Amino acid sequence: MAGRRTKELLLDSIQSDRSLADLADACGLPARHFTRAFKATTGQPPHRWLLKRRVELAKDLQRMRVSQ
Repeated sequence: MAGRRTKELLLDSIQSDRSLADLADACGLPARHFTRAFKATTGQPPHRWLLKRRVELAKDLQRMRVSQ
């Protein structure tokens, strides 16, 4: 639950910086429990998961520019 909802929130606003407290509140969990639940679901803490998605997005955008 926490992982899926958080991924949706993060992907909807991938360029903004949402605080851990905001994400935890959106999932109805305390911040520490939220972080553990997210890592248990995704295998990565929220900040690392988001960083990886941002790098993937940047690579995709660069590939699109090169192919034009």
